[in-house]
Amino acid sequence: MVYLGYKRPLELHDIWKPPPNETAELNAALFEAEWEKELKKPNPSIGWAYFRAFGYLLILPTTLFSVHLVCVIAGPGILMRDFLVFLETKDSDPTVGWILAFAVFITQLIAATTIQNSFQTSVEMGIRVKQATMYTIYKKIMTLPSVTSTGEIINLTTNDSNRFFLFCRNSQLGWSAVVQMLVVGALLIVELSWSGLIGLLTLLLLLPLQVYISRKIATVRRSTVKVTDERVRTMSDVLSAVQLIKFFAWEDSFAKKVKSIRENELTWLKRGKLLKSVNDSTSLVGVAVTTYITLVSYSLMGNELAASKVFTAITLLNMMRVSLVRVPLFAKTFAELFITFERVKSLLIRNNMIDERILRPKPDNSPAVVSVRKSSFIVGEPRSDKKSNGEKNENPLVRDHFTLEDINFRFESGTLIAIVGSVGSGKSSLLNAIMGQMKKTSGQIEIEGTLALASQEPWLINASLKENILFGESFHHKKYNLVLSNCELLEDLKQLPAGDMTEIGERGINLSGGQKQRVSLARAIYANRDIYLLDDPLSAVDRHVGNNLFHKCIRGLLREKLVFFVTNQLQYLDRCDKIMYLQDGKISGYGTFSELVNTHRAFRELVKKFTNLDENLDRDENKPQVDTKKNVDTKGRRETGSLTSQEARVMGTVDNKIYFEYFKSGGFFLCGLVLLLSISTGVSQVICNWFVSYWIDKQHENSVVFYYSLYAGLTLFYVFSAYMRGYLFAYTLLKSSTKIHNKVFKVIMHAPMTYFYSTPTGRILNRFSSDQDKIDEELPDLMYPAIHFTINSLCTLGIIMSVLYWFVLPALFMFLIFVWIIRYFMATSRELRRLEAITVSPIVAHLSATLKGLPVIRAYGVQTKFQEDYKKHLDLHHSLLQTVEIVARWIGIRLDTIGTIIVAVTAFLIMASRDLISPAIAGLALSYSFQMTGAFQFAVRSFAETDSKMTSAERLLNCLTETPQEAPHVIEHAKPPPSWPQNGAIAFQNVFMKYPVSEAPVLKDLSFKINPKEKIGEFFFLAS
Repeated sequence: MVYLGYKRPLELHDIWKPPPNETAELNAALFEAEWEKELKKPNPSIGWAYFRAFGYLLILPTTLFSVHLVCVIAGPGILMRDFLVFLETKDSDPTVGWILAFAVFITQLIAATTIQNSFQTSVEMGIRVKQATMYTIYKKIMTLPSVTSTGEIINLTTNDSNRFFLFCRNSQLGWSAVVQMLVVGALLIVELSWSGLIGLLTLLLLLPLQVYISRKIATVRRSTVKVTDERVRTMSDVLSAVQLIKFFAWEDSFAKKVKSIRENELTWLKRGKLLKSVNDSTSLVGVAVTTYITLVSYSLMGNELAASKVFTAITLLNMMRVSLVRVPLFAKTFAELFITFERVKSLLIRNNMIDERILRPKPDNSPAVVSVRKSSFIVGEPRSDKKSNGEKNENPLVRDHFTLEDINFRFESGTLIAIVGSVGSGKSSLLNAIMGQMKKTSGQIEIEGTLALASQEPWLINASLKENILFGESFHHKKYNLVLSNCELLEDLKQLPAGDMTEIGERGINLSGGQKQRVSLARAIYANRDIYLLDDPLSAVDRHVGNNLFHKCIRGLLREKLVFFVTNQLQYLDRCDKIMYLQDGKISGYGTFSELVNTHRAFRELVKKFTNLDENLDRDENKPQVDTKKNVDTKGRRETGSLTSQEARVMGTVDNKIYFEYFKSGGFFLCGLVLLLSISTGVSQVICNWFVSYWIDKQHENSVVFYYSLYAGLTLFYVFSAYMRGYLFAYTLLKSSTKIHNKVFKVIMHAPMTYFYSTPTGRILNRFSSDQDKIDEELPDLMYPAIHFTINSLCTLGIIMSVLYWFVLPALFMFLIFVWIIRYFMATSRELRRLEAITVSPIVAHLSATLKGLPVIRAYGVQTKFQEDYKKHLDLHHSLLQTVEIVARWIGIRLDTIGTIIVAVTAFLIMASRDLISPAIAGLALSYSFQMTGAFQFAVRSFAETDSKMTSAERLLNCLTETPQEAPHVIEHAKPPPSWPQNGAIAFQNVFMKYPVSEAPVLKDLSFKINPKEKIGEFFFLAS
């Protein structure tokens, strides 16, 4: 895979398929089985459910990491000390030295091998937990009585589930850090006695501070997540209603709302980043301060500084520092894990939609039946019980609070029931009650047969017109053409660029409202169900087409079905078998048309009002009709029916312009200052340790006050540089991500509607959720160690080469190998990360579409189909994530091996030149070589991860150049006078307009003028 990625950019078909035991479906089943057990307890623990489902996967990585821990302590903590004692002992047997050098090499090699394998097995566990979480959440939303916040769900599936993965991947670092602290602390006391204890206590005093800061970070993170949820939820609402927002020119108002939420989010982000910078800097400077206190106290106790003791102590303190870094880091991760537990649990414990209907399959040769007896229904909660945060239900078919009372009826197949009433009387709610989407408070509802729904607001999936009609059903040519013909869609297909294979997208830019309603009706008819719920399906079509649809479809193809027909068009009522008239959630009238006209006053008044309008319409209808076929122009039709743009994938290295723009957003001066402070921190740390070796060699040439004072000054300068670097780094990168967010949001809001029609909402939302989270949170956390470890590695190599000149030759050879490995790794890793990021958008898009179309999905009973599609998206994404991590282990074991070779070469060169260098200089070189093993890998991996996360910045910044833009809000050379508009007049002069997916104009040479205060009616025919 790595070689293939180096030779050419990887494609999705190159990725390994997941084995059967790592699919989302299986892992979700394992978790759900344990979660069901927990739900039977008074206080269910989602953590225990995860542990019982996947905890056994910890055995192998824990065993491997234990071996690693033994080797990593034995090498620098024991063998290095013995090696330095050997150098200090005159006339010692060289064989002992060579054996010790070789033993150091072997222990480091075993440590490098076991840690990479431990990480890989932990990664496999993390992927399975992440899969289980995402798929379980998706299945859960299928059962909720009302759709929850889209932003919250997307955040749970993209960001929170990823925290499960990160915790599992790093699960071995927590317990091992505690064990390492205990063992290393004991070795330090054995080595330096009371001074070692003083140093250990000094270092441990920092631990409560770091744990406290970690807890504060977790608290801040909890608040940040809430505001992020609100921002993503608001963005989802804005994108869903963008057409209305643009129509009323509300962009600025909504931009202010989003900006206000973002500013609140930034307040919490700044607090979190400041606390994290203090924590990281404290862990770094803690060792320097502790080393100073330890060595000074050791000297004050009258002890002579020896290289074997001093550099063993420094190495042990560095190991202790790593543990102290891991403990609060793991504590923070652990605290965030419990936050994620709470968020996922809060969703999973929500009550499922209780289907209180009695459902039976329709026996052969028997009629379908819907029977409702003395039933009342309620949806939502009374307004006084609603949450104070003002959240609204996103389901257009479900109100905040509405009741249907004393509903009684029984109908069988072959019956057409019209449901009429004023706005808000409960017509759509009655259909919801039949679908089981309202809570039954009394009575009984029985249904024999299958359901189909044609909703008032047609819901379309991001697919071709044909797929929207089939909706998972098998294709039958004759039946399909019959449905198209009766739904008046044949003429429409002639205008579409690829006929029924034309992609119509989420918003259906190339379909009118009437066409979308007819596609929705065609879907229902093609499904061939027993019971049809038609929610005002003729409201968006002209009168002539409406009549055809009523006679051909409702009274034609569905004549033997049981049909509930909600309508505001009363001309069809006398052709319906029964009519239900609703008022305030009650059936106030029931019977045939003539019965209700004679007996129901409100219904009679309604018909009377309609009759006057109907007579006028009839006169117009009797005029000669336009032959719509003459208006069909297929010239210039394109053969491709693709509407939705494919997500762009940039190949090769991340363009330097992306880095330029990213750092430019943070400010070049601040970025330069951060780099200068980073170099200053690395160099000052090396100088501090070099001064210790100088002190050992020259301890009798100057007074101890000289060494104490100079060493204190160097340490204080290092502390100052580290803290300043941490603060400015956090401030600068957060400033950068803030500017990028604001620019991208402005560009998106200024995009034309064609962009929103052709770009899935999920993809745009992914920019403001997953991608923005990466540059807010993950990118700074990766760039910081990348710069730190790179500077440290260069300083380390510099120290070793300045002491052991012959090290230059093996260093040059290893550098060539290093470059070769990096070229292979970077090319492959970069493309894998891009592919992984691209596979997130379909997950978000599918989830977003599901949340919008839940009523339709439930009505057709296609939950399983949508779950299968979502599972395929998850499996593909997690196969990529698995491949990314395997490649990371590939580079990790090779870089650790190079680091191990550096340790071995350093030890062998010291042995070869032991008569030419002092034990202090040897100790300095060897102690730094041990740091290379981890630093080398972390530097490269952090840079690789930084480069991969920069693809998120790349996608956001590409929005600035690739998103089409509307004309400026104010055009200076055509600026109207301040008094404009004085009159509401509209004038068209020879206007041609077309849909983006078609070359043929829809409006042709249109000219008209509407004068102020005129009331204009538009009269039209199908395809006109």
